[in-house]
Amino acid sequence: MNFKALGGTRLLSDTVIYGISNVIQKSFAFFIVFFISKNLTVENYGIVDFILTLISLCTIIIIFGQDYAVARFFNQEKNKKNKRIVISQSLTLHLIQIITFLPIILIVIYFLIKKNFISIYDMDIIVFTVLTIFSLVIINFCQIILRYTFERSKFILINFVQSFLFFICIIYLINYSNLIIKNILLIYFIVNLFILIISIYFIKNWLITPKPNWINNQLIKYGFSFGLISLLTSISMIYERFFVMEFVSPYYLGIYSLALKIGIIVQIFMHSILFGWEPYFLSNLKKKNLSFNLNLMLKITIFVSFVIAFFISLIGEEIILFLGDRNYLEAKYYILPIVIGIVFQELYRIPSSGILESKKVYWFTIIQLICFIILISSILFLKDLINLKIIVLIICFNYFFRFISLSFISNCVSQIKLNLVQLITIISIYSTLYIIIYYLNFFNLNEILKFFVILCLSGTILIFFINSNEIKTVKKILINFFR
Repeated sequence: MNFKALGGTRLLSDTVIYGISNVIQKSFAFFIVFFISKNLTVENYGIVDFILTLISLCTIIIIFGQDYAVARFFNQEKNKKNKRIVISQSLTLHLIQIITFLPIILIVIYFLIKKNFISIYDMDIIVFTVLTIFSLVIINFCQIILRYTFERSKFILINFVQSFLFFICIIYLINYSNLIIKNILLIYFIVNLFILIISIYFIKNWLITPKPNWINNQLIKYGFSFGLISLLTSISMIYERFFVMEFVSPYYLGIYSLALKIGIIVQIFMHSILFGWEPYFLSNLKKKNLSFNLNLMLKITIFVSFVIAFFISLIGEEIILFLGDRNYLEAKYYILPIVIGIVFQELYRIPSSGILESKKVYWFTIIQLICFIILISSILFLKDLINLKIIVLIICFNYFFRFISLSFISNCVSQIKLNLVQLITIISIYSTLYIIIYYLNFFNLNEILKFFVILCLSGTILIFFINSNEIKTVKKILINFFR
């Protein structure tokens, strides 16, 4: 296999390699969910998931868009010295942002204590949580550098060791210690502290003293819009879980959390495409065929992701029983809309490539703010009628709205154009199939027949909308890849 080829073949090889890495990493995450949900009550599992989600979201907030900024300006530089300066300046900004966001984290902790979500006597949990957040910020920075410098083996090693160690530690707690919230967070911090040391060692050759300019204003300006997006997204995700816990019940928080974890299967594929696509896109901005490749990538990704989404819906009950027990079975009614929401949550990054190319990233902030307002106002407006199904449908629509909005904006501001007519037609066909076959169950089919009908029709849709030039491109890439 030609893993060193450039162009489309490199994109395919990156997708395959990162895909295998994702399968391994997410498999460990999957088994971690399995063992934790089996050994905790539904309510306690929901609490653990909430805290771990809070850690991830706080990490994203502190990074405040610098992952996108360093990737964009790193690829813009021609020589290695300037690339090292950009990386070092970005690390300086990461450290400043850790210090800046510390008071915000303390306010969030105070809020959780006031709402009796965390007891004042659990200060050790709070300390482990904050230290883990800081560790993950620097780990993420290191992973971005390894990813955009195409040091794939080191990137994959970090992901593998991080997931594997956490998995082993969970097994240890179950068999030889005590699986409680405090111990889970303690081992999570220790694992990430170890990974932090390895990550810094891997990128040490890219770090220099960025004199005389320690801070790059371009990085701040470019990353600011993405930082606001991260802030709004994180608040939205925390708000979703808090609203389920506060106005529905902690039981349904556990149900919702497990259904979200099943969406990991779709994210494995989506992340594989994105991990290969984004470095390829940013390093090939001057290529004339970028619009062609973007449209082809989008059509194939939509086809495969929706097929996987409907397949997960087919085997949803079996996955629930594997991860948890019969107490979680109600989650099967929420799997399909949640998974479709996850597809659009990840899919928007492909058409949004045009906005990155134009550098008019403030559009991301505007659309994310509109989505945040839609989410909050919709849930508050339906407060008296609220249940988990309504919350899930609102979230799914929100992700879809963001995807469509950014697709239109990308065509307006960028030279890289999407075929919007084809995109809207494909999504409309899938929506019609979902309503007729799944929602209305018009033909009264069982779940297996529903999936196979969707599979056959999806294949027909893909063949109909891929033109002869796109077919030739796919064949060429596959032939070069397997040489």
